[in-house]
Amino acid sequence: MPLLPLLALFVAAAPGAVHPNSLSVSRVVVRGALVTVQVRCQMQSVCEIMGAEADRDSNRLLSAEELDVVRADFSAYLLANFRLSVGSGGAWSRGTPLVGRLTELRPGDIEADLSGEQQWIEATLLFDHDAPVPDLLVGDTLFQDVSPEHFDVCELHFNDEPLVEARFWQGETERYYTPAMSPRVVPLLDWVGMGVRHILSGWDHLAFLLGLLVAAGSLLSVLGVITAFTLAHSVTLALAALGLVTVPGRPVEVLIAASIAYVGMANLLQRRPVARWKEAFGFGLVHGLGFAGFLAEALAGEPRRLVPLVGFNLGVEAGQFTVVLGVTLVLSLLRLVRRPGDGSADAGGERWLAPRPVRLAASIGVVLVGLYWVVERALPS
Repeated sequence: MPLLPLLALFVAAAPGAVHPNSLSVSRVVVRGALVTVQVRCQMQSVCEIMGAEADRDSNRLLSAEELDVVRADFSAYLLANFRLSVGSGGAWSRGTPLVGRLTELRPGDIEADLSGEQQWIEATLLFDHDAPVPDLLVGDTLFQDVSPEHFDVCELHFNDEPLVEARFWQGETERYYTPAMSPRVVPLLDWVGMGVRHILSGWDHLAFLLGLLVAAGSLLSVLGVITAFTLAHSVTLALAALGLVTVPGRPVEVLIAASIAYVGMANLLQRRPVARWKEAFGFGLVHGLGFAGFLAEALAGEPRRLVPLVGFNLGVEAGQFTVVLGVTLVLSLLRLVRRPGDGSADAGGERWLAPRPVRLAASIGVVLVGLYWVVERALPS
């Protein structure tokens, strides 16, 4: 059945199988000839690098003793993926690489995030130079090999110069610092790209959209549903990202999962095509808060708000439009090629965008994955 591989991807990509919203925070402090790098990363990132066996008691927390076991290997990983060079003028070939060492590795705070609770791991690297550091070329690819959507929010304290911030993610892994340089403005298209990547890796949002699409009876009803969903999540994304609305992350993520299960169940109970624009708008408000939770992390220390907000939202809409267009085209083609009696019309002669076998399989899959996420996100870590 055509949509079964897609449903299998939803289940395989459920939390626990992937690491959504992968994030770290780094702080680079230059004092004369000494450079200190503090890295604050998620416990799950450490386990992805060191292997699940790093959490020896499987309690989803890393103790000081467990960190000591992986200290040497994790130190080597950090130093290979957070590189520094001085006197380079912005080119690795002209600079002098700094040799660093891990001086501290310890468990940090446990904080609520979009998927429940997350333990942070804190590491400190120390780099020495034989003279005051004149400039600094930073290469930061932390955790991108295991989580391609990972991004690191980095701030640089260069002697007594004003704070400079940067964000490192796939496609932008280097930054050159010189004293008295102006903070780099992140272009609009970078925020658009972040929005596209976020929606395309947001399996919960995609599952919700799939549930809405297979319940529709025509392309016009699809347009109404997607418009309602877009308007709703754009409103709450803006309100939350601008700090006008603050909602704890865990309840939002549980509600998002519940919305997915609800849409799938409603599909199984309905007897005729329904344009669920009311549900799309209501639950879209909740999904917007989920988008905002992710964007808020990326906006840490960002002096602007409007450009990142507009860019990120445009990216989300572009990615969403691509998915909706692809799924709608597939469903329309299936309707064109189906044979009489295979579900082209249900009882009463109602016409559906999706053939009945596809509609039932998709709805059951959406219910199952939604319920899984409800349980997974509601349970304490």
